[in-house]
Amino acid sequence: VSSLEATAQETNVSLGQILEDGGIETVRDMSNTITFLSDSTKQITIRIEPNILETKVDKVRVEMPTYAITLKLADLEQDLKRTLVITAEDVGTEDEVGTSNRIPSVRIEMPDGHLSNPVTLSLPTGSAEPTYMAVMNADGDASASKYNPATASLDGKVNTSGEYTPLGNAKDFTDIANKDERMKKAIRELAARGIINGTSDTTFSPDNKLTRA
Repeated sequence: VSSLEATAQETNVSLGQILEDGGIETVRDMSNTITFLSDSTKQITIRIEPNILETKVDKVRVEMPTYAITLKLADLEQDLKRTLVITAEDVGTEDEVGTSNRIPSVRIEMPDGHLSNPVTLSLPTGSAEPTYMAVMNADGDASASKYNPATASLDGKVNTSGEYTPLGNAKDFTDIANKDERMKKAIRELAARGIINGTSDTTFSPDNKLTRA
């Protein structure tokens, strides 16, 4: 990472200048991201040393042929009192890698089984309609997920060891039937993506009071 740090910074500054010269005002800071590419379809090991926090890199992304893992260093700081080792392997169907009908399933091992904050696991959706899909674990629980149209993949936030797959996770609630169509669409999509929950498996209670907590 340290050998690529300067290049990442220079690229960030240059891109910012191009946007500014084009009259484009950014609404958030751009991150210094370093990406490593691997052609391995077998298990990979990512080793993160504590001194990575001394760099001016914000994110490290590791891309394999069928998935990617993005590490936000600020989120790892709490655990970086020691070297962290993350292993991952695509254990999905045996269809030819890269074909649109192949569904990847990634087994990921976290240090001691758990990180304080999640990393981003990106899994392609192939030819499937992504609107009501989420990155799901083997128990059928959805990770908070969003669809990235630039990479045609679901980005799921995961912080525990397990096997993760992009799957359909459509949700509906009986008490939103008479609500505005835009509200219903938002509730269904966010619930499918594992970002919000109902008050039960069949109810959302859209008129209940909401606190900041």
